[in-house]
Amino acid sequence: MDNGFGKRERISSRKEEEELVKCGTVIFSYPFKTYFTPCNSLGIPRIIISVPKRIFRHAVDRNLIKRRVREAWRTTARKNMPEGGFDILFVYIGKNISDYGTISARIGNIVEKISESL
Repeated sequence: MDNGFGKRERISSRKEEEELVKCGTVIFSYPFKTYFTPCNSLGIPRIIISVPKRIFRHAVDRNLIKRRVREAWRTTARKNMPEGGFDILFVYIGKNISDYGTISARIGNIVEKISESL
């Protein structure tokens, strides 16, 4: 299995992001607010990561959080997802930058909640 994080696994359309927020199911697991929909025609889970500029003014900080979330998704959570296509939006709502261990644990909790809700 390829362990990369390719373009097929990302949501890049603004329209798809807005649809996720509008119609998606919400899961809270601090420091994340997560929206997901189990209706993806590609058959693979796709994600998008959002870190608000209002909370983290410096792009360096926003990018650090996004890198940590992508790595946590790539290494642990993606392997534990149930079969089928999902669209997931991770919104980082914390006020401080969390370490990788915390982010990885929370992403794992979110994946478990998604699996249970199906």
